Amino acid sequence: MKIRTAVSLFFLSLAGLAPAPQAAARPGAALPAAAPAATYPLVVSFISVGAGVPWNSVARFNVVVNEYDQMLGTLERTVVHWGREGEFDVCFTLQGLPGAQVRAEIIEQMLWLGDDDPYIIATENNRCGP
Repeated sequence: MKIRTAVSLFFLSLAGLAPAPQAAARPGAALPAAAPAATYPLVVSFISVGAGVPWNSVARFNVVVNEYDQMLGTLERTVVHWGREGEFDVCFTLQGLPGAQVRAEIIEQMLWLGDDDPYIIATENNRCGP
């Protein structure tokens, strides 16, 4: 199990999706002000139900994204970590794609992943982060 987790984290770090280390906040310290949230054509959220993000869900997502990256070049995306249990959003701009059909296919594939996996929520035209 430890090897499997280490391998998963290795591949997540290569894809830029590994959880970012969280700095400990001082008691009573003010939180930094959040920047206004931009709207992205595709937002894929990874949620938790009390036990952290299931990394097998992230791995399934990475397989799909890596296939598109290989076919089309790297899809421009932003990763926002927002939860105490490792929850995060992957927000895609979908700019520079070769056509509307390709864009629609990517959105459809991610929405299907969200329908198939209760820990993945894919939405269109949404903000990135909590």
